This record gives sequence, structure tokens and C-alpha cells, in this order.
Amino acid sequence: MQRLSLVCIGDVSVDTELFQEYFAISDYALSIEKYSDFQADTLVGKDLILLSAGVCDADMVEAISTERALALIIGDEVAVETLLPLIQQGVVDVLPSSAKPDVIAAHMLALFKGSASPDKLYPHAVGETIQGAVLDISRALSSEIRSIHLYGETGTGKEVVAQALAYLIRPSKLVSVNCAVIQTSLQASFLFGHCRGAFTDAVMDKVGLIEQAEGGWVFLDEVACLHADVQAALLRVLESGEYMRVGESKPRRANVKFLSATNKAIPLCIERGEFRADLWQRLREMEIYLPPLRARRIVEIEELIAHFLTANNHGKYSLSESALSVLINYDWSGGNVRELRNCLRSMTAKDTDGMLTVRSLPAWLLKSLTKPRHKLDVSSANIFHDSYSAPFEVLTQLLLLRCIEENFRRYGRSSLRQLAERLSLSPNTLSRKLKSLIDTNQTSLTKLNSYVQMRG
Repeated sequence: MQRLSLVCIGDVSVDTELFQEYFAISDYALSIEKYSDFQADTLVGKDLILLSAGVCDADMVEAISTERALALIIGDEVAVETLLPLIQQGVVDVLPSSAKPDVIAAHMLALFKGSASPDKLYPHAVGETIQGAVLDISRALSSEIRSIHLYGETGTGKEVVAQALAYLIRPSKLVSVNCAVIQTSLQASFLFGHCRGAFTDAVMDKVGLIEQAEGGWVFLDEVACLHADVQAALLRVLESGEYMRVGESKPRRANVKFLSATNKAIPLCIERGEFRADLWQRLREMEIYLPPLRARRIVEIEELIAHFLTANNHGKYSLSESALSVLINYDWSGGNVRELRNCLRSMTAKDTDGMLTVRSLPAWLLKSLTKPRHKLDVSSANIFHDSYSAPFEVLTQLLLLRCIEENFRRYGRSSLRQLAERLSLSPNTLSRKLKSLIDTNQTSLTKLNSYVQMRG
């Protein structure tokens, strides 16, 4: 029988025996603790949290954000600004104060049984970023969502998320294609197929990826590289479920869903006329952002390092404290998680009885350490590329986003007031700047809330 712990905070009506009976039916042994007031240490290690709306405040939000427990609020009026960040950190529902104990118990049990842990859903999910993406996708699979878009810098884990999707949809198929490596003239044939005689080299009929994936998913990696004509044909598939092979005039039906990914800023591509806005809307029914390694918490970087050191064919390696410090403080803007993995692999060629030290670090990394570095690296925004053009206001917004990411990496999720102090701004000024980031579509409220509490 699996043991679970429930902590009840505030004025919540809980019948201990009734709750334990409900959970025992599903083979869970439930222990219950009750507290009239909120204390952060009461949440540590708990599986379930039941709290009254009256105790929800900024401190509660911050405490829940550090735990992975499933939380349920009891109350008739919950402020939106309080509820939004709580939802991101584990609150799954709000029940009225009039709800009876048996209703609360049954509802909480059903919610818990429906929330599987990421490692059980996909055993290769390492780090909270990928684990969160796996959870999001698992929930999307039981919804009406037909398209999911991944975005983030190169090497942040988009391929791993695609592998997780393939694992979760078994026995259905996931057919993948990297749009960047297909010649523009062959993209339509590759995706939709062609009939014999459609063009010079079409000596026989060919089945496209859309047809191969019937009943399953198509993964369009680097989707921003699709030609305009192919984008129009893909939009038709998303809108009406119809497509035509190259050279045919009769439409075919398709029952497929789409996972797309890119490391390009598609809003900028739309402004330049390189990508269709209507197709973009169709592809992003659900969005998953994979932040760069430098914007992730140190604990996640340490977890990734530990994983790569054990995921090899030559035994387990150890890492000296000095080498670990170098790896944690390096920004990895050249390739993120992939670059970190390759670095650790190269270090194993210079190990001393399984111990990797600073002497094991590759020459290219040591060379970069001798150069003066800026605390914040904004190159990932493509600001310094010849083709990049943006007003000064946009550049300052991008820099603010990098500051927020760096603050999260160093200190974790901070309050608005804490971040304002570190940036030498007043909370009101910072609040206006954050709202401007959302209003101009530089980021979303959901993503921003995961970095900083939008109130307090």
C-alpha cells in the first residue's frame, strides 16, 4: 500500500477517517496533519495540500512553488492574481466552502490518481524542465488539442520532448522530419507525397509523411524553414483535414496531429513576411517553452550533470568540486544541454581513475574562461546577427528578459519586490515594464509568472 501525506491549512472541514477510507479503497495509506495557520515547513515532503482561500497570500505562493505536491483550495472567492501562480505550481482546482467532506475527499483522490509523476510517464525525463514538458504533453493527449509547439534555443531538449511524445502515444505513430534539411522544391512532396509523373523524377507514386502518420502525430522540427506554398498546404490540413499529393487534383483526408518546434522567433518571421500568421495560430494551440540552460536553476544543471556522468558504457564517473563549479557557472549559449553533454563526454578522455577534474575540461572551454565575460549573454536573441533589426525599445525588453532569467538561475523564483531591488528599480516601475513585455508579446503571463511572482 502506497503511503501518502496530506496537510490541511486554515479553516478546512476534514473528516480524517472518511478521507483515509476513500484513499484506502485505491490502496493508499493516507496520513493527515492539520494546521490553523500557514507555516512553510509544514509543506515539506507532503503529497497533498488542502487549504482555505483565506490563507492564500504571497508567502503561500512562494512556499508551494518549492514543493511538487498536488494542492486544492477551498473557498468561494479567490483573487485571480493569487490563483494564477498557484495553478502553475500545483493547485489543480478550487471547491466552494459548502462542499461536503466526502465530495472533497473523492475529488482530491480522483485528481491525484490522474496526476502521474513525470518519471513514470517517461523514464528518460531528466530535470524539471523536461519533466514539466512531459506532464503538459500527457495532459494534452487526453484533450481536444491537435497541435503543440515547442520553442527554445538550440540544444534545450526539443528532440527529447518529441521522443517523450512518441513514448506516450504508443502504439500510435510519430513521424518526424527536420524541415531545415529538405530542399525547398521537395518539401511538398516529402510532406504530402506525389503521384507518378508529377515532375521529372517522379517515376512512381510516393506516400508522404502526412499519410504515413495517419491516426498519429507528425513532428515538424525547424518548422519556420517551410516554404510559403507548403505553409499554405499545411494550413489546409490543420483547418479541414484535407491535403493533396503533388500532381493530384482530388483532395485526400488526413487524421493527424502536429508537434512543431523551432529555435527561431516566429513572430519576427511573421513581421518579415517569412511565416504565415494564420498557420502560426493553428500550430500553437498549446505552447511549451524550453528555457536555455543559463536560465535554469542550478539544481537542475547539477541533475543533468549527474545523469550524463552515469549514462555511459564505461562505469560511473565522479566530478571534482572545482570542475563542477566551472560547469555550473558557464553559460552554455553555444548549445545548451547538448553542449554540456558533449563537454562531459570529452572530459572522460582525460579522467583519472573515474575522477573528472578541471584538468579534464576541454581546451575550448578553458580558452573561453580566460576571456572577459559579460554577466548576461544576450546573443541568443540574435541581436547581433546581420539580419536582425529591431527598435531600441525591443532591445531593452530583451535585455530585461535576460536579467529575469539570470535572477531565476541564481536565486530561483523571486517576488516582484526582490527582483526590483536587484535591478535597482521601484516595484511600480518594474511592474509596468513587465506588463509591457506581455503587451508586446515578448513573453506570456504564464511564463513570466514561473520566473517572478507578479504581485508583492
